[in-house]
Amino acid sequence: MSATVMVVDVGQGDCTVVVDGRTKRALLIDCPKARDKEAFAALEQLDFSRLDAVVVTHSHLDHFGGVLDVIDRLQVPFGGKLYVNQDTLPSMAAASGWSPSDLDSLYLRLLELDDSQVDRADSSIGTQSLGGTSWTLVAPTYLRVIGAVRQRNPNLASGIVIIKSDGQSMVVGGDAPLASWQAAQSRLPHEAVVRWPHHGGAISSARNPQQRLSDQRQLLNLLRPSDVLVSVGHKNSHDHPQDEFFQAVQQHGLAPVCTQATPKCTAGGDGTSCAGSIRVELDSSTHTPTVTPSRSRHDQFVASLESPRCM
Repeated sequence: MSATVMVVDVGQGDCTVVVDGRTKRALLIDCPKARDKEAFAALEQLDFSRLDAVVVTHSHLDHFGGVLDVIDRLQVPFGGKLYVNQDTLPSMAAASGWSPSDLDSLYLRLLELDDSQVDRADSSIGTQSLGGTSWTLVAPTYLRVIGAVRQRNPNLASGIVIIKSDGQSMVVGGDAPLASWQAAQSRLPHEAVVRWPHHGGAISSARNPQQRLSDQRQLLNLLRPSDVLVSVGHKNSHDHPQDEFFQAVQQHGLAPVCTQATPKCTAGGDGTSCAGSIRVELDSSTHTPTVTPSRSRHDQFVASLESPRCM
């Protein structure tokens, strides 16, 4: 195999690990608060040799809260680079009810890293390599970071990461809004596996269900994905994944794969069983990337649903 990507089951949050099949060098994309153990276990499961890079797509706690804790778990000092947009941290802290001292403690943890180990997470950094595997941030632009700071909404500065290996691609969407995807459309791959943005929730500020459905369709038409994955927690209070997401994906001829099966994933049943981490192999021996639910109980659970809406 050329690269393995694991969308780790961390409940209502995002955590993706990428390990190059030849060098075993790794990339971590996001990790929620108190989920560093699961992230590190996924890296160990994929037999990583070193953590080359950590990307924080944006500064909400369900994406950023556990990243530094993963770094602290390394058995050798972190020798890679952390990509983060510190500009949006104050708005995240305010929304999370942090005190000024909480935010200062976070800054002090970042300052424990060397100058060469921290960089801005925007599209100017170019394509980076793990060996035979490359990754590229196609969003946000720095101007979008400024807009997110102005509106105090870190989602507006969410990163979009493209992972490529052996001629195949996977896209990790953070919580990027539709406008960011449209701005980057010339750089987006087709027939890639897509880890859908915002946990299957709305990708614009539209409140009208028909407009939300149109937004999801537009993104599907931009990407034309081979598979759609959703990182979501069954106990989330955000109505994720939304009905419009399911409608759009099913109309596109796909069945989404969710890390956890929520009540929205079925027309019957309580939807509280765990679907699990999702493994993606980028390997030229197959026509398209291979997506595998990590445990047989995922299939057993879905088979038990009266009207399953996810795979």
